[in-house]
Amino acid sequence: MTIKQTLLGVLTGALLSVNAVASTIFTPTDGDINILDFDFTTTGTFAIFDDSNLALDPSLGFLELDKDGFDRVTFTELGSGDWSLTGDKGSFVLSDSSAFIIVVSPAFAWLGDDGIDVANSSPAANVYSLLFANGNVSLTLVDVTPVPVPAAVWLMGSGLLGLAGVARRRS
Repeated sequence: MTIKQTLLGVLTGALLSVNAVASTIFTPTDGDINILDFDFTTTGTFAIFDDSNLALDPSLGFLELDKDGFDRVTFTELGSGDWSLTGDKGSFVLSDSSAFIIVVSPAFAWLGDDGIDVANSSPAANVYSLLFANGNVSLTLVDVTPVPVPAAVWLMGSGLLGLAGVARRRS
């Protein structure tokens, strides 16, 4: 295997792992979050997944949310970085941080959000509205803040692109 093929494989793997889930990662601003769903015209389920569950694998656990209206989820620190979430439909433990993603399952697969609806959000009040791919689903979260993508991810990506450029120039 040539250096070029190796670098191309590493670069492709890194880019795919970074883009595996486009969901917005959130963390609570206080001890609980309030979830208000509106415009949910299709059947399906909202849930909270751990931010490390990039494949959106339901076997790793999740907290189902009440889609019929208001839902309050309480966050309790367990120590060693883990957090317990308790909602109307049960409880769930987040590993290593209080960061989470919101997903929807309109049919047979879990889908992450397509981004924040800026027009219906109020970052100063920690209120965010999320949009989902199937178009008829949106959700509002209160008392949360989005977690920015770490600069290290961007730095690693630019470094890999530089290595690919050097390998291309050598050949």
